[in-house]
Amino acid sequence: MMFGSNSARAVRRRPAVKPSSMIASLTELLHDHIFYTGVVGLIESILGVLAFGGVLSVVFGSPTVKAAAVIAVVLGVLGLFILLVANRTEWRRRSDRDRRLIRHYCDELKERYQHAWTITNWTCVTTIAPNGDAHLVITCAAVVECDLLDFFSIWDGPNWDGWPERFRRRVRIRVRRHSEHPNGGTRPDVTPTWMARNRVQILVHLGQPARRGETIGLVAEIDWPARCLPFARGESCEEFVQKFPILVHLARNTIVLPKGYDACFETIGLVKGVDDFTLTSEPNTNGQIETTLVTRNIEGGRRVGLRLDLR
Repeated sequence: MMFGSNSARAVRRRPAVKPSSMIASLTELLHDHIFYTGVVGLIESILGVLAFGGVLSVVFGSPTVKAAAVIAVVLGVLGLFILLVANRTEWRRRSDRDRRLIRHYCDELKERYQHAWTITNWTCVTTIAPNGDAHLVITCAAVVECDLLDFFSIWDGPNWDGWPERFRRRVRIRVRRHSEHPNGGTRPDVTPTWMARNRVQILVHLGQPARRGETIGLVAEIDWPARCLPFARGESCEEFVQKFPILVHLARNTIVLPKGYDACFETIGLVKGVDDFTLTSEPNTNGQIETTLVTRNIEGGRRVGLRLDLR
């Protein structure tokens, strides 16, 4: 009898997957899902499975099953929608609480360790769209006046009381460290907190603390929906003011009007012959009117800026 060498060859088979291990893996996956999403996440998953099963029943089932499945699908999707809204509201509440706590402890650290800095250069360019939206680019340089500086704050907001709070979620804030390198600086962590009168405090966390005498450079871009809506409609004047708590060596505030618009203007909080400032208004290369106020060595606590009115 010749079996040849084939008899010596063992056929290798993949080890069978035990049902117990599959159940353990599924249980672990479900446990992780509940841990990260909570009971609401589990119910969302169950409703999603029910809705998917209902869709399959509608496609492949009998007329009676299809009718029942349609109702199940509608109820499942409605329940899933309600849970999603509730879950989103809960996460938003938690996020607002965390932001308030971060702001509170940053304020405490600022007072406890006497965080201080001097602004050597501040430039704000506000470009207004015909529909009243505004795009701000704020560039600032500050010298650290304390031993260690962990964060830096920027305040901004619309200057009319009727600005709708529902637009807050559409405000976009982007901050980068200013760098002379052609590729620019990196993005620090930012915590925006909404205050009274639709003012937003932007806490810029430096990551690595800046030491005394070090210069910090930041560039912040803010997209504001309807920030200048009454002004763009010609319903009222618009004020572009700044109030710094400390001395500012050089501040430049530029307002770029929509193309084809022109405005009258006057200064706010400045006295000619006493304060050091210059005011210019001229078209740029795109034909848009740019009004620029430059102030020098304005002490802290003063509210200075521009008031514009469309012609």
